[in-house]
Amino acid sequence: MALVKKLSSGESLYRNLTGFFCVYKPAGLDLIQVMRDMRFGLVKGTNQSWNDKEHHFVNIEDNQLSIQPDLSSTVQSSGYRYLRKDFQIDFIHPLKEHNSGIIVGTLNSDKGSILEKKPILKSYIITGRLGLLTDDNTARGNLVDKATFGHVNRSKMDRLMATIQATYQRELFK
Repeated sequence: MALVKKLSSGESLYRNLTGFFCVYKPAGLDLIQVMRDMRFGLVKGTNQSWNDKEHHFVNIEDNQLSIQPDLSSTVQSSGYRYLRKDFQIDFIHPLKEHNSGIIVGTLNSDKGSILEKKPILKSYIITGRLGLLTDDNTARGNLVDKATFGHVNRSKMDRLMATIQATYQRELFK
């Protein structure tokens, strides 16, 4: 059973952002860019929830009360509450730029060392020629048949490889 909490402030949101997460990394995208985008989204969200509250103070002059906005709590005067360096993101068994798949990582936590000790399949580069069938299924075998392969493109191959890799990783963590 999951516990659902409503986070009303940026402080409680920041305190509760710890633990594991999974991210899909497409091929051709560098892992540093994935981290940069994640940090940008986290900083933007927590700062927005922090700065939405407008603070006021009570001013008493000549026996008259007036409520005025506190300018020291605005972004223009104090800056952003949370910065990119406040979010520690670590990936367990990161993928290279030409690989695609699901990456498991930790956010503001050092629990990733537990999973790092488990062996995970390393990445392999597969090469082949589409549309050719040989008698022994090797590149040196005798050509038996030719087929068209115009319908096969890079995105379909990436999707197939990501599915295979995700299935393997899911079975590994069961």
